[in-house]
Amino acid sequence: MKKSIFTSLVLIATFIIMAFTRGSECIVLSKNSSGARFGHSGDPASKGKDCTACHSDEPTAQKVADWISSDIPPTGYVPKTTYMITAKATAAGVSRFGFQVTPQNSSGTFLGTLSVIKDNTDTKLTASSPNYISNTSLGSSGTDEKTWTFNWTAPAQGSGPVTFYGAFNITNSDGGTTGDKIMLSTLTVEENPNTSIEDISTNNQPVSVHPNPAIDFFTIQSKSDLIGTKYSLTDQAGKLITTGKIDDEKTSVNISHLESGIYILKIDNQYNQSFKVIKK
Repeated sequence: MKKSIFTSLVLIATFIIMAFTRGSECIVLSKNSSGARFGHSGDPASKGKDCTACHSDEPTAQKVADWISSDIPPTGYVPKTTYMITAKATAAGVSRFGFQVTPQNSSGTFLGTLSVIKDNTDTKLTASSPNYISNTSLGSSGTDEKTWTFNWTAPAQGSGPVTFYGAFNITNSDGGTTGDKIMLSTLTVEENPNTSIEDISTNNQPVSVHPNPAIDFFTIQSKSDLIGTKYSLTDQAGKLITTGKIDDEKTSVNISHLESGIYILKIDNQYNQSFKVIKK
């Protein structure tokens, strides 16, 4: 009798351990409400693993479009520039969601650096791999939808296309490991093909710009006969940012208030010179 009771207890304990171990790998909004274990984004590095096995009653995850977006311009990302990535899950009648996203190429190489936006408590880098970002326990609640934002700093020049692989958990809020829906979405961004910057500080042009890339300020260096010449700074879409005049042989331009990206400096001299200025 005692042996039978002991055996039953062992079986029950084993079942509980297996259940929690199985669920701990994925986006479980009870035990693991603070996000998925790394490597469950449907990405090449994890050989396509997602959270379907733990959560969904369906054999495969559903694929959806446009659940991942960014402020990367259509011309492509600029190497070493930081952008904001947005992940958004939508499902009527649902109040709890989860997600995990990772940036890779098609071979499973991680590209760029993920980071949490300052004071944002909805997202976190996964404990064992900073190459995956997921929701926190505070970042799982929403009404019919949930949006997460985070930063991504683009990789070095020559890295090529980057795909953001994302898995989303549309939960039934029962605290269990089954009965949810797992959705997969991707976003692929190209590298801007025109990001190589000539070292114009050493050429014989009448105007040069340095440093480039710049962080807070860049300097327009010109010959004395160009003092008084007008300049303008626009974004890549042609929107005017600022105008001014070259007031010395070295004129400083403040760009500390601008977002990271590429801007176009135009000098209204006889050469109508234009420079691509990168703001880090």
